[in-house]
Amino acid sequence: MLPMLGHDRICLKLRNVYYFGFLTSILEVCSGLLFKIQIEDNLITAEKRQAKRAIALAVILAD
Repeated sequence: MLPMLGHDRICLKLRNVYYFGFLTSILEVCSGLLFKIQIEDNLITAEKRQAKRAIALAVILAD
């Protein structure tokens, strides 16, 4: 294998940094989406709990 010239070595490092940055940004987007999904899931769960309480209260008041 031929030894790398300085310019080639710098280009390779820059390419690795760019690739790592690209992967990092993909991971950030995915983790942000997962966090958003988790928040929405928690809100849905809270709404379900609130609906169950409202139904239970309506049943109690109907008696």
